[in-house]
Amino acid sequence: MSQQVQFAQQSQFGGIVRFAVEVALGLNEGGDQTAIWQGPTPDPTWAFWDDPDKGWSGIVPSWVDITPRVLRIQTKRGRDRWEQQFKVGSCQVVLDNQDGIFTPDADRPAGAVALRPGRWLRVLGQRTDDGSPWVPLWTGQIDTMQDQYSTAAHGINAKFLCIDFGGRFQIDDPPALESPIPAGQLTSARVALLLDESNWPDEPVWRDIDTGLHTMAESNLAQSRWAEMQVAATAEGGSMFISAAGVPTFRNRDWLVDKLDQPPKFTVGAPASGVQVIGAETDWSSQRIYGDIRYARKGGSEYRVTDPDSIALYGPRTYRRFDIECETDNQLQALADRFLAAFRFDRSRLEGIDLAPTSPEGISQLLNLELGDYIRVTVQTDGEGQWAYTGDFFVQNIAHEIDSSDWVTSLRIESAQFDVPLLPAAFTAGFDEGFDSQDSS
Repeated sequence: MSQQVQFAQQSQFGGIVRFAVEVALGLNEGGDQTAIWQGPTPDPTWAFWDDPDKGWSGIVPSWVDITPRVLRIQTKRGRDRWEQQFKVGSCQVVLDNQDGIFTPDADRPAGAVALRPGRWLRVLGQRTDDGSPWVPLWTGQIDTMQDQYSTAAHGINAKFLCIDFGGRFQIDDPPALESPIPAGQLTSARVALLLDESNWPDEPVWRDIDTGLHTMAESNLAQSRWAEMQVAATAEGGSMFISAAGVPTFRNRDWLVDKLDQPPKFTVGAPASGVQVIGAETDWSSQRIYGDIRYARKGGSEYRVTDPDSIALYGPRTYRRFDIECETDNQLQALADRFLAAFRFDRSRLEGIDLAPTSPEGISQLLNLELGDYIRVTVQTDGEGQWAYTGDFFVQNIAHEIDSSDWVTSLRIESAQFDVPLLPAAFTAGFDEGFDSQDSS
């Protein structure tokens, strides 16, 4: 039996963080849920999975712990940048398969539970020193099962390639409606309708939908369910993603800006922080500077907004999008104006960070990260010539890489400092291209 994935990031923690992988399985012929699996299933606080009065009991079978077989885990959810749509989340799990238990057509041990693509899978984490509950890190479905053979090592591993439930909605692509949905439907109502049409349960615990602030144009719903959900999110200026617990989540236009009224949820990288930055990717680039924004509703007239200061500094840099499906011109203008405010100047472009906990509290912070969290990040150097910078950011992508000796959390982040140039003094003299309106001689 391989080593169970139950370990600490730092030895001084004494093993107070552990992880589990579970699959949703039905009863085998003998009526034994666990069959050959060793150990009881964890008892997460979101136990509504198995509660007949909540959630999906009777639709989703009981969860079975396969952690003793796990060798490595990699999860990823989110998007790379704020202006993009959210992608379908992914997860890879490598397991010990020496006895063929994870090969669907192999001769399995007596009493084994059959496992095939399509089964649900979840990854959980737990801080064990303070009675903390299990926390979901990723939830979705097994999409592909592969065997990895090594004749030199005389071993066989299994690899599960998994996708979150965005993948379920992405593959659901029915014909376009003959009679279009009339204009005026709230973006949030459009998302709810698409979930209904995809036979997603309507219990509140399985949907997390903000009330939209924009309305939708007329539509025949000609794309997949997931693509249409992203269309609604774009029309709203909000977001649509699958949460760590597997819940379809829709956020309205103000979901990030509203967080600026409160302190950041977490602070990472600072000397007193329980989470340290072990890697960072920065990008100060003209590629994301736009002073000329051209937006149009699908089939509608163009709205153009420009910023003379940005054009004077960087030259005419245009961003165009003509497929927005909001209902009114006022809604379209609000989206274009916001985009210009966010991208008319260069900003602190800390694109990605790799994080590791250095305290028990830091473990809790990393386990409880969610997309859209508002965090404060400090990047600093050590030794002679030490320097540092600090900024506020929104989490756009969360990835975990876990094995029997290490755990690294990687984030893609977006600056929360909208419409604030990084170095205002740098703009007074213009740039090399000579776009400054002042005489620099």
